Amino acid sequence: MFYSAVNGVLGKALNVASEDVILQLIVSKYIPILFYRLEACPVNKTDLRSLDFIVDQVFTKLFKIARLEIVENVRPSL
Repeated sequence: MFYSAVNGVLGKALNVASEDVILQLIVSKYIPILFYRLEACPVNKTDLRSLDFIVDQVFTKLFKIARLEIVENVRPSL
């Protein structure tokens, strides 16, 4: 559900809205979908790395960055 929601926003708004507006929309509306009920589950380091990877993928699409190393250095941690 998270991927389809974010891809829908990126597909419709990427060429129309600014990156800041799209990022704010994703953080306020779609990151909660990703983290829904996460506090009820035990989370290990592998799970956290998987969540980080998902967020990194959003940043690579939004800012059109080819290398994950760049994204990992510039994005805020969630």
